[in-house]
Amino acid sequence: MNLNMRWMAKKDIRSVVRIQKFSPNSTKFDKEFFSSVVSYRKDPSFGFEGFSSFISYVCELDKKVVAYVIYKVSLLDFNKELHSPKMVAHKNSVPMAGEIVGLCVDKKHRLKGVGSYVMHSVIERFSSVVELSLKELKPRPFLIHALSSDRDLGTHIFLKKIGFVGKNVHWNAFGKDHDGYNMVYESLPCTQPSPLMCEASK
Repeated sequence: MNLNMRWMAKKDIRSVVRIQKFSPNSTKFDKEFFSSVVSYRKDPSFGFEGFSSFISYVCELDKKVVAYVIYKVSLLDFNKELHSPKMVAHKNSVPMAGEIVGLCVDKKHRLKGVGSYVMHSVIERFSSVVELSLKELKPRPFLIHALSSDRDLGTHIFLKKIGFVGKNVHWNAFGKDHDGYNMVYESLPCTQPSPLMCEASK
């Protein structure tokens, strides 16, 4: 498939609203939200996206929008209930944290690898960020988390295949008696010679 990731633009809003119309996901957004996300976008020439801002991308198949992803970036706020002891041990490295706010694939293109392509693209962006020490460039540890509805088994299975691990239950996350699972992907620096290599924790 000829897939391509690019920044979400105002011209894409109608497409992404249509895509999420038939989504099983519990979280859906209106045109105003997408418009605000696009307007808030940081200048890509800055390098990695600004902290605590919404980052939005669309995925194209043969120049047609078939998926979108929205996430946030921040410095990691440690929570031992969610993060592994290995990640907590890297606190001095100032790990980054990502939060998947929205991810949706067009109904006609699901189960064809589009969602995996989108998520791996997000993970790759985090993996490419290095921190500078006095001696060397080294990968910055990072964590990405997503909230999966307990009624959406497909998304839960999909995230597990990508490498996310269920950590705990967020009670009433989507309303009364509608819970969510906190799914977490962790990546830690490794000891390999290449400074851009990292290891996803299991």
